[in-house]
Amino acid sequence: MESKSACSAPAILVPKKSLGSRPKYTFYVDFRALNAVTKLDPYPLPTLEGTTSTLHGSKYITVLDCYSGFWQVSIKNEHRVPTGFSVH
Repeated sequence: MESKSACSAPAILVPKKSLGSRPKYTFYVDFRALNAVTKLDPYPLPTLEGTTSTLHGSKYITVLDCYSGFWQVSIKNEHRVPTGFSVH
């Protein structure tokens, strides 16, 4: 998709170690410049101990697919401009 955004970060495919003959790749976007000017979140993520202690007495526990879920997170319209990336 073409964009008229003034912001763009480079994106690359990095080969992963694979046991088979077909190489696998990971998609990376270099957002270091954006991270340098981003305001930090004042509320850090909870610790693993704090999270697992809340599971005591739970009847059902599920596992979320974080790999697929990452690509389904929507971005607010006003935040889309600085998150643009470009590929060759």
